[in-house]
Amino acid sequence: MADGRVAAVIFVGIVIVGTVTGTAFAVAGGGGGGGSPDGADISGQSPEQFQPENLDQESDEEGGTIDIGGDADGARILVDTRHSNRLSRSDLEPLSEAMFEAGHSLEFAGAPAGPRDGAPRRGARGAQSGPGAQGTDYAATLEDYDGLLVIQPTEGFSQAERQTLRNYTDAGGRVVVLAEPTQFAVGNGRFATLSTVQFGANNLTQQFGVRVGSEVLYNTDDERNDNNFKSIYASPSGTGMLTEGVDTISLDTGGYAVVGDTAATTVYTADDGTRTLETRREGDYGVVVRSGNLAFVADSSFVEPSELYDVDNEVFAGNLLEFLVTGDVDPDFGADRTTPEPPGSQTPTPPA
Repeated sequence: MADGRVAAVIFVGIVIVGTVTGTAFAVAGGGGGGGSPDGADISGQSPEQFQPENLDQESDEEGGTIDIGGDADGARILVDTRHSNRLSRSDLEPLSEAMFEAGHSLEFAGAPAGPRDGAPRRGARGAQSGPGAQGTDYAATLEDYDGLLVIQPTEGFSQAERQTLRNYTDAGGRVVVLAEPTQFAVGNGRFATLSTVQFGANNLTQQFGVRVGSEVLYNTDDERNDNNFKSIYASPSGTGMLTEGVDTISLDTGGYAVVGDTAATTVYTADDGTRTLETRREGDYGVVVRSGNLAFVADSSFVEPSELYDVDNEVFAGNLLEFLVTGDVDPDFGADRTTPEPPGSQTPTPPA
């Protein structure tokens, strides 16, 4: 190839490279142009929610104390642990402290407990036993307590237990049930597994006219959630012990309560614009219901330390504890109970 042709090819290559490089430099805002860094002047390319001034969203202030009112003295509340409940005792320590400061106690089934009012603890067939111990009659256990706190049980209640709790509330005992809708959970094993977690005690709460709905709720309005679209706000729907001093509560895993044609009444309702997560249905969703001596909350996360002091959650928690300790249980509510014989214990009838 002649020297002139080689020089021409080299020149053309230099021109092409220079053109590409210059174009890229211009697009990048180089060369001393008037473009601002980080694309701040490019209209429509950066959504408003990603602008620096909007990235640091404000969260609700956390504060306040759990105040338990009422005239009850030395009340004992039992925490149910016999139905595969999804709860952590450490998460309930703030509630235990508040109960202790108010002169009451929050006790767990299966934990050692002394007799009440100096009387020996009665178990099945008159045997002494701790609360919730194996073989203990359920009514005998509840006789020693002023109230029962049930948190997210994943197993159902037996027919005998349901009847006992019906008798217990009819006799003045108080029950609070914290429930959550069906969700998925990821296992912690070597291989990640996906499982379904369901509230197991609809068979209990239905006899009080309420059950948990099938979906989680959400709200995308920043004024109606706690910095998370699934951390919904709810407000009182009326007045009474459970709403005293409360303007707003936040439910981090909130579901909704389905109320039957009974005397059950909705106490708190999710804020406007709340929808169901799967089917996107907007509506008026009750999240706290009272049915006589039973209170039902379609969320259990609000008692965890990370959520307990958001908005008025600590006031609401104190109201629930006050509801429990101010029950007036007839101490003989289970006196007429009969304890079924265990299988195989009956004496066979000899053949005629």
